[in-house]
Amino acid sequence: MKQINNYNNNIKNSAGFGSLLILFGLYFLARMLMTGAYNVSIYNLVTLVLFIVTIFTFVYFEKSPINTAIFISLLYVFQNTIIGLGLNFSKSEVITQYNSIQTIIALSSLYGILVFAIIWLDSPNKIVGNYEKIGFVMLITTIIYMFIGEFNFVVSLGYARNLFLFIMFPLIGRMIVKHVRDIKIFLNYIFTISVFVALFGFVEMLFFTNDIWYSILHLDIVLNAKGMIVRNFSNLPSLFYTLLFEYKFRRMASFFMEPVNLSYFFAVPLILSFVLKKRILFVVFSLALILTFGKGGWLVTFIGICSILLLKLKEFQRKDGFTKLFLITLVLFVVLAYLYFKISPGTALPHLWGLMAIEQSLLNTPFGHGLGSGGNFAAIDFEGNWMNLLNTGAESGVSALAYKMGIIGTSLYIFFILSLGSTLFKIYLEQKNEEIGRIALACCGMLLGILFGSIFQENPLGPQTNHLALLLSGIVIGYSNFIKKSL
Repeated sequence: MKQINNYNNNIKNSAGFGSLLILFGLYFLARMLMTGAYNVSIYNLVTLVLFIVTIFTFVYFEKSPINTAIFISLLYVFQNTIIGLGLNFSKSEVITQYNSIQTIIALSSLYGILVFAIIWLDSPNKIVGNYEKIGFVMLITTIIYMFIGEFNFVVSLGYARNLFLFIMFPLIGRMIVKHVRDIKIFLNYIFTISVFVALFGFVEMLFFTNDIWYSILHLDIVLNAKGMIVRNFSNLPSLFYTLLFEYKFRRMASFFMEPVNLSYFFAVPLILSFVLKKRILFVVFSLALILTFGKGGWLVTFIGICSILLLKLKEFQRKDGFTKLFLITLVLFVVLAYLYFKISPGTALPHLWGLMAIEQSLLNTPFGHGLGSGGNFAAIDFEGNWMNLLNTGAESGVSALAYKMGIIGTSLYIFFILSLGSTLFKIYLEQKNEEIGRIALACCGMLLGILFGSIFQENPLGPQTNHLALLLSGIVIGYSNFIKKSL
């Protein structure tokens, strides 16, 4: 295969990309109208359109399955923007708008789960590698924990969705590779969409007024529906700003409308541009990431790049090198957490408090309280009692897992990432194509970054932040398997 060095070629040359854009355009329009639907007939009509478009994507993408991964990604990149624009058509009550928003968010996840189910049932190799075996055990465990302890359907479903997709994305990526060009197509997509998101972010920071955010994109309703409170319309929400060294900075939000999630998104193309030595793209994504002031994204990038550099050393050039690096990074993470608290104690305290709850949770209830208890999704149940919420692991993904699923769920999550990363590191060691080896190594760095980022925040567990890294990891494994079969 020719080396992947023409990343800036027009992505329209990818197989069927024009048809993909048409289908996504229809999906975009239908979901936008669904947000604004104010009577049952319109709502049902739009739902029918969504169903038809979904069927067409399955039929069409059978010829080019890699486009399925692109379609899934587009749903998450534009999710909040679709919702915000759709509210311009709404004449319904606020509570109805909230229900429509939550339905649309659920549809994005349902689409990914349906894709997995259909591709998995059609795949001759349903389970390949230890990470997939661990993943299926984790799926079953997650389902069981949905019905253990306090049963809050919304909270249980929210966390189950995150864990399901976390496991399914790498499997989808592995199973959709049907041609050597597929990895190039997806890599082109990552760089193209990331540049587009960055450019829009620069534009919104320079030119968007509060009126655009609140009157056209309906930022307040979108965030309120997701559990964040926005009441002061004379300023942007507090999450659009950050305090650093006692100075207040405006943060880039772009299409995501959430700077923290956006920072995790930019970590992927930034790490890729680093390992593939794309200097201009590296500068663009570095600037975009810095402007999000998302310490989580910064952490993922820092750990990711440091991991990549360390994995190239002779001391790690063996099959257990990834696990060995995990242990070293764990020590490094503790040092970074301490430094972050010293530099910015105001914003760091909630994350560190949630982190400290891991030990308390595992000692007091080693097998967890159930998936419907605790964590950020359960904030409404605590009626503003922030300290009690933090004791359930809120603000730390791993701590929330420890509180909900105990040592079983937490161990499965860590072992899944370590096994997936070890598989990719083995590909790096054995890969004859240098550039594919670099991409595999980049995925190793991303996975370690996600793992340690989820110790610090819950965001890395969400599909909007982790889908690119996990899909790409699966695609690299699928490419490696495809090449082996071709020999």
